[in-house]
Amino acid sequence: MIDLNQLGFFISHHRNRKGLAGQTIGSSLKHYRLQKNLTLEEVSDGICSVSYLSKLENNLLIPTDKYLLQLKDKLKLTDLNLEFAESNVIHQMLDAIENDDLLKLEDYEKFFEQFDYRSKLIKYAYDIYNHIEFDLSIIYSDLIIYASQFTTDEFILFLYVTALYLYKESYFKKVVHLTKSLLTFEIDRPRFMAKVKYLNTVSLYRCGSLIQIDKKYQSTLNMLIDRQMINYVIELQKRYLLFLSKYLNIRELKTKINGLNHLNREEKHYIKAVGHFSKGNYDKVLEFTKNILTKKSIYFIIHLCALDKLKKHGVLLDLLTKHKSLFKTLDKHEKIIMEYLEKKCRKDSTLLNFLKTKIMGTYFTSEDFDYRQYLLGELKNLYRDKKYYKEALKVSEQIADEIKEAAKIE
Repeated sequence: MIDLNQLGFFISHHRNRKGLAGQTIGSSLKHYRLQKNLTLEEVSDGICSVSYLSKLENNLLIPTDKYLLQLKDKLKLTDLNLEFAESNVIHQMLDAIENDDLLKLEDYEKFFEQFDYRSKLIKYAYDIYNHIEFDLSIIYSDLIIYASQFTTDEFILFLYVTALYLYKESYFKKVVHLTKSLLTFEIDRPRFMAKVKYLNTVSLYRCGSLIQIDKKYQSTLNMLIDRQMINYVIELQKRYLLFLSKYLNIRELKTKINGLNHLNREEKHYIKAVGHFSKGNYDKVLEFTKNILTKKSIYFIIHLCALDKLKKHGVLLDLLTKHKSLFKTLDKHEKIIMEYLEKKCRKDSTLLNFLKTKIMGTYFTSEDFDYRQYLLGELKNLYRDKKYYKEALKVSEQIADEIKEAAKIE
């Protein structure tokens, strides 16, 4: 879907560009030439040299009015097209994102019916930022053709919203790489860069990279505090504590939870539940989630998994039947684990094939509770119960390999 090596080439290209951030007319001309299936020779004929047009399209020079009018006529462009190419709508969009403002439909919908590359970029950014479902591969493929011609603002916007999309789809390693690259750009947007660093850090957390989290947590926290981004500070502290809950003993965890006054009762109970689950204290998980299990899908699922570990499958199936319909917006990982638990409770004969199909060779994780590690452990046990010891060993090795790989992520 998204080739990081290809993106890496464009990242290097933009990092090395000097003094061309604002020139976009050439990019628009190139877009319309390609759209009309015209060659450089056909468009430049009778107007300028092929070399001149090539440099213009690559934003290496600014056209004279004479050439610009002739090229506009050759490509049958309106004044609106070229005025739009010089607009600062991308800059305005970055301002809104930096300040956590909404991207309002009325500000951008006029571009949705246009077909130049920048209109496509605006639609791409608008849809991702506002969590609108669409087929990313089509628009991404159209946009990446013009990546070398993007202005700095356009390229920064493109990278950032692509990282947001990858985060939503749980491609956390790719998010780490993209945000790490974004942080190397000299961008005079302090809050925006803090958001990029926050996204990088929480993606490391979601990858299970304990070493890198320990390295970056405090510097990210300090940057957010310096910029008075209090909501991000609170969310990062909560995520960090959830991550540590798997490694701290219960007494240490309780002390740290009590040190965060902004956590509500539900959040405190959930963090304690995650800590107890990692240590096999499944009765404690039930104790801390019994009164909150219908509040959020993540609370519900860890409660179900604890029931499964305690082999209370009758209670588990009753809860699934009673409450599953409460959660209208389950992500793909939550759907998989609920389907798995239901099949297991009903002693479905396809359980082994279901697990192999859904998780082997696929990377996913959850908001906090590690579904993949849980399901891999279940798959290993199924193989072992059926005396497929070689396959069980392979799954054990895969679990160990994924933990090692997470440690290497930077």
